[in-house]
Amino acid sequence: MAESKETNMKVSGTGGAGTDGQPVRYISGGEYGEGKENLELQTASKLNKSGVDVSAPSAGAIRSALSQNQDVIPLDAFTNNPDEAVSAGAAMGDGPGAGALSSSLMLNAQNDQDIAKLAAHLPVYRQIAEGPNSSAAFKNWVRWLGTQVTTPTGQQ
Repeated sequence: MAESKETNMKVSGTGGAGTDGQPVRYISGGEYGEGKENLELQTASKLNKSGVDVSAPSAGAIRSALSQNQDVIPLDAFTNNPDEAVSAGAAMGDGPGAGALSSSLMLNAQNDQDIAKLAAHLPVYRQIAEGPNSSAAFKNWVRWLGTQVTTPTGQQ
């Protein structure tokens, strides 16, 4: 039961850090002037007043946003794919695995682009791999990269 203004003792449930943000603390022991500078920084602006509106959007604003994009499917809508398993695309469960999420042709094309970009630097990689500080893993990677690249004459 709420108390009247006369009997309310205005005790903060947040220990004094309520609506005014973080409490200001003077920190002593630093170089000359640091304590004052720190105090001024703490009081320069309120920490809880970000200027960002975090209130929930109104129902009208939601309807307006939804009317602009007709492809939005509500969370409580029935499925458009009743024969597809819920776990389709997941690494476990019924249905196709994670491979169903991307086309193998798309992956091959992307891999070819990546290999072509790496191949441009293959001579530099080979020179680094021959150095005394090169790790066995890097040397193996450079060898593998060399097997993935074919030169214009058909040589590897």
